[in-house]
Amino acid sequence: MDQELVDYIRSTKRTISSVMNEALRHEVERLAHRDALGELLAEWERIAGPIPPEALAEANAIMADL
Repeated sequence: MDQELVDYIRSTKRTISSVMNEALRHEVERLAHRDALGELLAEWERIAGPIPPEALAEANAIMADL
């Protein structure tokens, strides 16, 4: 862990454990959301057929930012 991060956390009223737990929770929620979107796109593709390449590229660009 970067010492600058540790020093900053120690300068606040929070514990390293609470900050790490919050960061991990946020990352897991982000990954779950991304997985759910991927499943939704796969379901739409099963129902409506292949996703046009330009729409897939746009969706991939959006998901990369999530």
